Amino acid sequence: MSWNPNLRNRGGYENPHGVCSRNKAELIDFAAHQPGDVFTGINTRKLGVVNAKKDEILEITCIAVDVDFKRAPFEKFERAVESICFQPTLVINSGKGRHVYWMIDPIQRTPESQAFCEATGKSLAARLGATVATT
Repeated sequence: MSWNPNLRNRGGYENPHGVCSRNKAELIDFAAHQPGDVFTGINTRKLGVVNAKKDEILEITCIAVDVDFKRAPFEKFERAVESICFQPTLVINSGKGRHVYWMIDPIQRTPESQAFCEATGKSLAARLGATVATT
């Protein structure tokens, strides 16, 4: 997969490849043999899909919140995380804030399950002072 700045008059990747797996060895092998950038997603996608559109999600495995410290000071964020009854699975320093992840048992994406996870993410985002919540 290689970047072409002229593709579709705005740039894009030529010949994108995708893999949908929970097998660590398979994922490492896939990443090691790509000629360009490798992008990841938090939810499994339908086989053969290389886009990150919601309707291409096969299973929801995680609720994620992106906290920007321009809007929510770090101290407020720390207090908010400590006050949540179910602690996040993973918190990653994103440079200007934190990406916060709650891993869940995989559930099939349906309009109802997606709406529930999005509402949960929005509630968590509001509690943490975040600007973005994703599933």
